[in-house]
Amino acid sequence: GCDLRCSYCVYPKLGGDRMRLRLPEHVAAEMERLHKAHGVTLFHFTDAVVNRPADHFEAVCRAIIQRRLKIEWTGFFREDSLSGPQLDLALRAGLVAIYFSADGMTDQGLRILAKRMTKSQILEAARLTASRRVLTICHFLVNLPGEKPGDFDEARQTLDRILDIHAPA
Repeated sequence: GCDLRCSYCVYPKLGGDRMRLRLPEHVAAEMERLHKAHGVTLFHFTDAVVNRPADHFEAVCRAIIQRRLKIEWTGFFREDSLSGPQLDLALRAGLVAIYFSADGMTDQGLRILAKRMTKSQILEAARLTASRRVLTICHFLVNLPGEKPGDFDEARQTLDRILDIHAPA
C-alpha cells in the first residue's frame, strides 16, 4: 500500500492506503531462494516507493548484504527521502538502477499533483545518483491541469538541468 495520497494516483485504491512491511530478513531470504533455485540475478521491487520508510529500507539492504547475495536490483524511489548514506548502502546491497517518479517538473506542477516535494529536492536526488553513476530513470507528466503557459518553459529548464547533471555519468 501507499500512504502518500498524490492527487492523481490510483495505488492507494489498488493496494491500500497504508504501508504493509515484510520483515527485512524474509525479503532477503526470498531473494536468496529465487537466486539459488532459479538463477534469478535481477530483482525489481514493485513497492510504490521502495525507500520509505527509511529504517525499513535500510534494514532490507543490510539483510541482503548480510547474506552476501550476488544479485542486482532496482525499484521506485522517492526523491525527497533519498540520502547519500542510504544510496551508498543500497549500492553495496546490489542496487543497479533507480526509478524516480516525481511526475511534476515545477514546484507548481508538484503542488497540483500533491507530491509534497520540491523541484530542488528532485535536482538534489539527481546530483546524488549522478555522483555515484547510478542508472537513473525519471518519469514526468506534462500539460498538467492548472498549469500556465510559462510552466512549460520552467519544466523544460528543469529537465535540461537533470540531463546536464547526469551527462557526465
